[in-house]
Amino acid sequence: MPIRFQPTSIGAKTATITIDSNDPLGTKTTMVTGHIPAGKLAVTGSTSFGGVTACCCADRTLSICNVGDCKLHVTSVAFKRKSSHWTLLHNPFPATLHPGSHLDLTIRYKATEKCPRSCELIITSDDPETPVRTLEVLAYTIWDKCGCAKCCDDCRKGGCEKRHAESCCSQGYPCCGDDDDDDGT
Repeated sequence: MPIRFQPTSIGAKTATITIDSNDPLGTKTTMVTGHIPAGKLAVTGSTSFGGVTACCCADRTLSICNVGDCKLHVTSVAFKRKSSHWTLLHNPFPATLHPGSHLDLTIRYKATEKCPRSCELIITSDDPETPVRTLEVLAYTIWDKCGCAKCCDDCRKGGCEKRHAESCCSQGYPCCGDDDDDDGT
């Protein structure tokens, strides 16, 4: 007699199978057990941008991976606090990752902040060992070596509204004139 184990949640499961028959000794029961392993979250890629030339943007790609034996449900990937300097360009979450699979997440740093500050990236999933993973994302703006001669003074004063047609950045690309509001930093 085939028996199917099809749990709806992770962890150990037990059940009792009862067999009714005309056996004079009566009803027979047997215990069955099973275990559904969880997905396991892993993150690859660097969250450290280093120095980024003023008025420019730099991107980093992280891979959100499932290194477990079963599906992993990533319910959210977001910054802990809103900032005009940090953006998630490509955020495919929420999503379900099958064992051995991954999805890429792209983070952008806009180098216009006056004082370097880290930002926390929060990843929530159904990984039972680490349901909430917090990653520190780091970058700083290089003001004195900016190749953007047209806007350095404006950027330093916090009033850069220009967009450059030519690429002038060695570590990123120009992004002045993006429609983000300055958060006063």
